[in-house]
Amino acid sequence: MIESYILIYAEAGRVGRVVNEVRALTGIAHADAVTGAYDVIARASAPSLDQFAQFVADRIGSIPGVLRTMICPAVSHDRHWEEQLEPAYAAV
Repeated sequence: MIESYILIYAEAGRVGRVVNEVRALTGIAHADAVTGAYDVIARASAPSLDQFAQFVADRIGSIPGVLRTMICPAVSHDRHWEEQLEPAYAAV
């Protein structure tokens, strides 16, 4: 299972709605409005990095007010990294 943070840049005045819609999605563990370069940070999981990227593109990217997203996989140098993420990065 891939755990990842999703950084979301939203239209001015739509952050509250974006947070609520992200929180309502199946697979989202947590989402908050934040200050800084992005407006919303969420944490979610998916069976693979490809499925995670597809989820973000299809489900989060289609929320009105979402302008841009960035996926930040949570990694550690253990079996999880070696088996799931390292092959994905090696292909780049």
